Amino acid sequence: MTSGVLRKQLDKVERVFPYVVSIGNQLEDQIRNCSDLLDQYYLDTIGNVALSTVRKYFERTLMSKYALEGCLSSMSPGPLSDWPIEEQKPLFSILGDEETSVGVRITEHLLMVPTKSISGIYFPTEIPFVCCQLCPRQRCASRKADFDEKLARENNISIHQDIH
Repeated sequence: MTSGVLRKQLDKVERVFPYVVSIGNQLEDQIRNCSDLLDQYYLDTIGNVALSTVRKYFERTLMSKYALEGCLSSMSPGPLSDWPIEEQKPLFSILGDEETSVGVRITEHLLMVPTKSISGIYFPTEIPFVCCQLCPRQRCASRKADFDEKLARENNISIHQDIH
Protein backbone atom coordinates (compact mmCIF):
# COMPACT_ATOMS: atom_id res chain seq x y z
CA MET A 1 0.00 0.00 0.00
CA THR A 2 1.23 3.45 -0.82
CA SER A 3 0.33 6.45 1.30
CA GLY A 4 2.61 9.01 2.89
CA VAL A 5 -0.07 9.89 5.43
CA LEU A 6 -0.64 6.24 6.36
CA ARG A 7 3.10 5.65 6.64
CA LYS A 8 3.50 8.68 8.89
CA GLN A 9 0.59 7.58 11.09
CA LEU A 10 1.94 4.02 11.40
CA ASP A 11 5.58 5.04 11.88
CA LYS A 12 5.64 4.25 15.62
CA VAL A 13 2.70 1.86 15.75
CA GLU A 14 3.39 -1.74 16.71
CA ARG A 15 0.04 -3.27 15.73
CA VAL A 16 -2.44 -2.53 12.97
CA PHE A 17 -5.89 -3.97 12.39
CA PRO A 18 -7.05 -4.11 8.75
CA TYR A 19 -10.82 -4.44 8.61
CA VAL A 20 -13.97 -4.78 6.57
CA VAL A 21 -17.24 -4.07 8.38
CA SER A 22 -20.66 -4.56 6.79
CA ILE A 23 -24.31 -4.77 7.72
CA GLY A 24 -24.90 -7.27 4.91
CA ASN A 25 -27.20 -7.07 1.92
CA GLN A 26 -30.68 -7.65 3.37
CA LEU A 27 -31.40 -3.93 3.77
CA GLU A 28 -30.22 -3.24 0.20
CA ASP A 29 -32.57 -5.94 -1.06
CA GLN A 30 -35.43 -4.33 0.86
CA ILE A 31 -34.60 -0.88 -0.56
CA ARG A 32 -34.44 -2.29 -4.09
CA ASN A 33 -37.88 -3.85 -3.67
CA CYS A 34 -39.42 -0.71 -2.20
CA SER A 35 -41.34 1.55 -4.59
CA ASP A 36 -41.81 4.53 -2.24
CA LEU A 37 -38.91 7.00 -2.53
CA LEU A 38 -39.39 8.34 0.98
CA ASP A 39 -39.33 4.82 2.42
CA GLN A 40 -36.16 4.13 0.40
CA TYR A 41 -34.60 7.23 1.93
CA TYR A 42 -35.61 6.18 5.44
CA LEU A 43 -34.24 2.67 4.93
CA ASP A 44 -30.98 4.07 3.55
CA THR A 45 -30.64 6.38 6.56
CA ILE A 46 -31.32 3.47 8.91
CA GLY A 47 -28.58 1.54 7.08
CA ASN A 48 -26.10 4.37 7.62
CA VAL A 49 -26.92 4.49 11.33
CA ALA A 50 -26.65 0.70 11.57
CA LEU A 51 -23.24 0.70 9.85
CA SER A 52 -21.99 3.44 12.18
CA THR A 53 -23.25 1.47 15.18
CA VAL A 54 -21.54 -1.74 14.01
CA ARG A 55 -18.30 0.17 13.42
CA LYS A 56 -18.37 1.64 16.94
CA TYR A 57 -19.05 -1.81 18.39
CA PHE A 58 -16.10 -3.21 16.42
CA GLU A 59 -13.86 -0.41 17.72
CA ARG A 60 -14.87 -1.13 21.34
CA THR A 61 -14.27 -4.84 20.76
CA LEU A 62 -10.76 -4.19 19.37
CA MET A 63 -9.92 -1.90 22.28
CA SER A 64 -11.09 -4.48 24.81
CA LYS A 65 -9.81 -7.68 23.19
CA TYR A 66 -6.31 -6.32 22.54
CA ALA A 67 -6.11 -4.16 25.70
CA LEU A 68 -5.41 -1.06 23.63
CA GLU A 69 -4.83 2.14 25.51
CA GLY A 70 -5.21 5.67 24.23
CA CYS A 71 -7.13 6.19 21.03
CA LEU A 72 -8.04 3.99 18.12
CA SER A 73 -7.58 5.86 14.86
CA SER A 74 -8.27 4.66 11.34
CA MET A 75 -7.69 5.37 7.69
CA SER A 76 -9.62 4.11 4.69
CA PRO A 77 -8.65 4.12 1.02
CA GLY A 78 -10.41 6.77 -1.00
CA PRO A 79 -11.14 9.93 0.97
CA LEU A 80 -7.68 11.41 0.31
CA SER A 81 -5.74 11.36 -2.95
CA ASP A 82 -2.72 10.32 -0.84
CA TRP A 83 -4.39 6.90 -0.30
CA PRO A 84 -6.66 6.51 -3.34
CA ILE A 85 -9.58 4.13 -3.72
CA GLU A 86 -7.39 1.87 -5.91
CA GLU A 87 -5.70 0.84 -2.65
CA GLN A 88 -8.82 -1.21 -1.85
CA LYS A 89 -7.23 -4.07 -3.82
CA PRO A 90 -4.08 -4.41 -1.68
CA LEU A 91 -6.14 -3.92 1.48
CA PHE A 92 -8.52 -6.71 0.49
CA SER A 93 -5.56 -8.93 -0.45
CA ILE A 94 -4.23 -8.57 3.11
CA LEU A 95 -7.60 -9.55 4.51
CA GLY A 96 -8.02 -12.64 2.34
CA ASP A 97 -11.35 -13.78 0.96
CA GLU A 98 -13.71 -11.22 2.48
CA GLU A 99 -16.59 -12.30 0.27
CA THR A 100 -16.56 -15.72 1.88
CA SER A 101 -15.82 -14.59 5.45
CA VAL A 102 -18.07 -11.50 5.76
CA GLY A 103 -19.91 -11.35 2.45
CA VAL A 104 -18.16 -8.26 1.04
CA ARG A 105 -16.51 -8.00 -2.36
CA ILE A 106 -15.04 -5.18 -4.39
CA THR A 107 -16.21 -4.56 -7.92
CA GLU A 108 -14.00 -3.77 -10.91
CA HIS A 109 -14.83 -0.11 -10.17
CA LEU A 110 -13.54 -0.59 -6.59
CA LEU A 111 -16.92 -0.23 -4.92
CA MET A 112 -17.81 -2.53 -2.05
CA VAL A 113 -20.84 -4.78 -2.32
CA PRO A 114 -22.94 -4.64 -0.20
CA THR A 115 -22.69 -0.85 -0.25
CA LYS A 116 -23.26 -0.51 3.49
CA SER A 117 -19.68 -1.67 4.08
CA ILE A 118 -16.49 0.09 5.12
CA SER A 119 -12.86 -0.92 5.06
CA GLY A 120 -9.57 0.41 6.28
CA ILE A 121 -6.89 0.04 8.90
CA TYR A 122 -7.30 0.73 12.60
CA PHE A 123 -4.24 1.61 14.64
CA PRO A 124 -3.70 2.70 18.25
CA THR A 125 -2.54 6.29 18.76
CA GLU A 126 -2.02 8.65 21.66
CA ILE A 127 -3.62 11.54 19.76
CA PRO A 128 -6.77 10.80 17.72
CA PHE A 129 -6.31 10.95 13.97
CA VAL A 130 -9.16 11.18 11.44
CA CYS A 131 -8.69 11.66 7.68
CA CYS A 132 -11.24 14.45 7.85
CA GLN A 133 -8.55 16.57 9.51
CA LEU A 134 -6.75 16.60 6.15
CA CYS A 135 -9.78 17.30 3.95
CA PRO A 136 -10.86 20.93 3.42
CA ARG A 137 -14.33 19.98 2.12
CA GLN A 138 -16.58 21.56 4.74
CA ARG A 139 -19.98 20.38 3.55
CA CYS A 140 -19.65 16.65 4.11
CA ALA A 141 -22.26 14.53 5.89
CA SER A 142 -19.54 12.07 6.93
CA ARG A 143 -17.20 14.64 8.51
CA LYS A 144 -15.85 13.37 11.84
CA ALA A 145 -13.36 16.15 12.63
CA ASP A 146 -12.60 19.73 11.64
CA PHE A 147 -10.09 20.43 8.87
CA ASP A 148 -6.60 21.13 10.25
CA GLU A 149 -4.65 23.14 7.67
CA LYS A 150 -1.39 22.86 9.62
CA LEU A 151 -1.71 19.06 9.81
CA ALA A 152 -2.55 18.91 6.10
CA ARG A 153 0.59 20.86 5.25
CA GLU A 154 2.70 18.65 7.56
CA ASN A 155 1.41 15.63 5.61
CA ASN A 156 2.09 17.26 2.23
CA ILE A 157 -1.60 17.29 1.34
CA SER A 158 -2.57 19.89 -1.23
CA ILE A 159 -5.45 21.81 0.25
CA HIS A 160 -7.18 21.97 -3.14
CA GLN A 161 -6.53 18.49 -4.59
CA ASP A 162 -8.70 16.57 -2.13
CA ILE A 163 -11.93 18.50 -2.50
CA HIS A 164 -14.51 16.07 -3.92
